[in-house]
Parts: sequence; structure tokens; C-alpha cells
Amino acid sequence: PPEQCCETTAGQPTVSSACSSGEAEQTAETSGHPQVSSEGQNAEASEALEELLSMGFAREAATAALTESSGDLVEALAALSQTASKKGTKRQLPHEAEIDSALAAEPLEVEGVQCALTGAGELILQLPGDSMRPGPVVGHKRSDDGIVFGGMDDWLFELYEGHKPRPAPLPASFDVEAAAAAMDSGAPYVWENFASEEDIRSANHALESMFQRKELARGSSLWVDECAEGGHARNRRALEGQRRDDACGFWDIQGGEPPPPEPILKLFRRLEASAEKLRAQYGWPLLCSRLGMGAVYDGQGACYAQHRDNEWQR
Repeated sequence: PPEQCCETTAGQPTVSSACSSGEAEQTAETSGHPQVSSEGQNAEASEALEELLSMGFAREAATAALTESSGDLVEALAALSQTASKKGTKRQLPHEAEIDSALAAEPLEVEGVQCALTGAGELILQLPGDSMRPGPVVGHKRSDDGIVFGGMDDWLFELYEGHKPRPAPLPASFDVEAAAAAMDSGAPYVWENFASEEDIRSANHALESMFQRKELARGSSLWVDECAEGGHARNRRALEGQRRDDACGFWDIQGGEPPPPEPILKLFRRLEASAEKLRAQYGWPLLCSRLGMGAVYDGQGACYAQHRDNEWQR
């Protein structure tokens, strides 16, 4: 989405769809060589910083890059881009030193979501489901006290609507230490014996019964139909023009409508409880989605390619 600018009126930020930026003024001195005034230099530096911040770079990193390049925007951008490509493009979190100020800051509603400004001028997302942890950086304060908001994507909305995982009975097969060790090293954790044979038979019977009643189909009111307009292909340019042949939908696992069948909810809750265990034992800021997904596709050996949904990417 296009960037939004919040301009300050009577002390209260209001959203405006456009920002104006004045050009840096330059003055010429009588020595015969044009010189940039101190005021002009400050304006140019401010504009260069704003440009880098609008691209999503952290304020601290952008400031350091401009200092290292003596204010050269192109050189600073090249250095930041090179660093970003090495580290990946994960969405930026607020600086650790700013977390306390972010938690204590007065909530600021932007585009219908609760945000807050840190002391360093970063606009962060506040997470209603986890009051003890600020969300990622979604904008910044401008030098003229306006606010640039980077907008919300599907992942940010899912994070915003998430809730703290709730406890539930866990089978002895879940090894919280092994799970933490695997994920700390960037590997997946394979949960052997996640479900018993009885669990699997009950879940299979519930889904088969829904399928036979044509309740696991496009247009069904018994799930939130994700594929009615092409599923994930709607939101991915690489898949533009493609349609999915499977049926895919979501159930509300927080007690809302539509709910999954009871044997399916039991397994969703088991996954949620494992996240609660990791959060309680290791302090991981894990949240749980409000929705759980189901899908129907050709059973003749067909399967989804291995992938991760909702990766925290910019």
C-alpha cells in the first residue's frame, strides 16, 4: 500500500494521504564557489534519512550508513542493501532499548490499528493479544513531526489479531527442549506421535463426514472459504492469473463462527498448547492465529510442496 502521512494538528496526529517535502535550500557565498549553507546541509541530511526510512531501513542503521558515507544517499543505500541481502529481509523489530518506552507510550490509532511511537521516533504496531510485547516497526516519525505509516499486509493483520496461546493437555511425545533446540538453530521440529491412532480415526471420520455432505467445498458456510476467488493466487503476483483446483478454508479456533469439528479442534488446541509451553518455559513471544486451516485436494498421491506459511518477511 502507498505510504500514509500523519500530520500533527493541535497536538493530535491525523492521517493524510499525501506528504509534502520541501527541497533543501542552498545559498551561494561570494567566494565564487557555490556553498551549501549549514541549514541546507541539515535539510539534505534530513531528506536522505527520510528516504532511507521510507524504504524500511532501521533509523539507527540508516543514520550510521549516512554518517559513514558523509551524507551520500546512493552510497549509504548501497551499503544498507548489501547488509540486508546478507542478513535476509526479516521485518524490523524495535530496538531493545526502546521496548520500555514503546510499552509505556500512549496508543496512537493509524488506519484502524493501534500503534505507538518510541523515543527514537519509530512507529511500532501494538499487539492487542500480547500487551507485554510490542510488535514490529511499521513506520517512523518525520523530521517535521509528521508520521509515515508503511501500511498493513496479511501477515501483520494476522499478527495483530493473534492471541496468547492457551494451555491444554499435552501428550508425553512433545519434547519442549528438543523443539526449542531445533528452532533455535533454524531447523524444523518434527513432532513424532503427535496424534494417537484414535485421534487420527476420529479426525478422519469428522472430515470425511463433512466431505460427503459437501460441506468441505467452495461456497460452504461451514468454513471461511479461502479459495472462492483463487485462494493464495489472489495476493501473489507470481501466481497472477492462476486458479487453485483444491478447496481450502478456515475455522475459528477461538470459539467464534464457524468452528471446526470437535476432533479437529482438539488437535488445533494441542498445537496451541505446545506454543504455550515454549512461551512459558523460554519466554518466546509466540502468538496463536485466530484461524485454523483445512484443505481438500486430489488424494491420488497429491500433496503440497514443503513450505512455511506466514513467514515474517517484509
